[in-house]
Amino acid sequence: MSRALIEPLSAKLRTLAARRVAAAHLPGMALGAVSGDELVWSDGIGFADVAGGRRPDADTVYRVASISKTFTATAVLQLRDGGKLRLDDPVVRFIPEFARIQARHCPVEEITLRRLLCHHSGLITEGPFDYWHSMEFPTMDAILAALPQTAAVIAPDSAAKYGNLAYALLGEVVARVSGRPFAGYVQQEIFAPLGMASSSFAPNAELLARKATGYDEHPYDDEPPPVRHTETNGIAAAAGLYTTVRDLATWISAQLRADGGCPVLAGETLAEMQHPQHVDPTWTTGFGLGWMTARKGERFDVGHGGSIHGFITQISFNVSRRLGVIVLTNQGRHTIAAETATELMDVLVEAHDREGGIPAAAADERPVPTPEAWKPLLGRYRMAGTEVQIECRGGRLRLETFPAGGRSLHAPAWLEHQDAPDHIRVIGGRGAGEVLRFLRTTAGDVTAFTLAGFVYARMQPATPGTAL
Repeated sequence: MSRALIEPLSAKLRTLAARRVAAAHLPGMALGAVSGDELVWSDGIGFADVAGGRRPDADTVYRVASISKTFTATAVLQLRDGGKLRLDDPVVRFIPEFARIQARHCPVEEITLRRLLCHHSGLITEGPFDYWHSMEFPTMDAILAALPQTAAVIAPDSAAKYGNLAYALLGEVVARVSGRPFAGYVQQEIFAPLGMASSSFAPNAELLARKATGYDEHPYDDEPPPVRHTETNGIAAAAGLYTTVRDLATWISAQLRADGGCPVLAGETLAEMQHPQHVDPTWTTGFGLGWMTARKGERFDVGHGGSIHGFITQISFNVSRRLGVIVLTNQGRHTIAAETATELMDVLVEAHDREGGIPAAAADERPVPTPEAWKPLLGRYRMAGTEVQIECRGGRLRLETFPAGGRSLHAPAWLEHQDAPDHIRVIGGRGAGEVLRFLRTTAGDVTAFTLAGFVYARMQPATPGTAL
């Protein structure tokens, strides 16, 4: 969706958000809409600081609380992709002190990194601290020292049990495996490569000067009481991020590149993180690796919210439509951020689908040339009454259904060349990770390809101007 398409929607988006702010008596809200690689709309309603009259915008800094978990999970997956750990490794392998917890339903070795990542470890939600009341957050040393008073109270994988303690420990795993402080690792390996210059787990004076003031609820009058600012210390990996609408737009854009990857993760890893590891009994919500998933009818959105003293936030994105929304508020007790994000996404999806999902700017983009070696592979293939096409789109090979949206065992999927010229690895779908092999005559003409034991016979070469 281009800026030209979203401009007529801007007034509607603002009105929806403004009504929410007014109805809940919020001090303010910063908003953004993402399409592909671009922040195509942003706005600010109310105040980032009531006393000073400062308005929120795309560069106002907010505490985004549990949205932090998406960065912590990314750090863990980076280390996994680098061969430094496995997701099914036990936590105790990296944090020996974890052996002292009370594992009531299983051996402690069954509590793995994966189960922490998707909130199915059975571990208690918080350590034995009262920081949500006192606003005094423990150090990591204190968290580790309190592990004997910590318990896994239900069996792993028996139910979802959201865990801030789980993500605090994952941050410690990142620090120990990488040999760097958690905040420094994320700064160097995630924020810097993506150009997220206004994001930090250890904000400097310049970022703090741009921070919105957080407020508590004010049920009886229109003057919200400011909330005291405190550092999250040992639970920073679960809830300690400071960032902006503009930087979160960059973060969402990175998640929308599962077909090709982004500067911090390969495409298949992005897709893996967004895929639900577990879903609730209604099949409407679930937990991926760091991300939360939600189904609304036929629509499948991914995102995460955050709540900390003085701030409630929400980001959501739809991969198939390459759309995302950001809602940041500076009051700490309400449900408006998630509700507003859903409403904004509804508007964007409706407009996107009405326009056929084709950006207006697409007609102005130069086509990417197909490499000569790939041209003999393109065309239509048939297997057991179903047809597929091998295409080159945007400089990448793709296995696509024919007709578009039709039925196929293995399409759609992206294809990635291996060392052998006629061997191609499948990315996504039923054939993910398997090798597609082309068959040729002695003269070198392509006659078919095989995939997972199935043979797709060549119907006709893709000759320009030839009707298939």
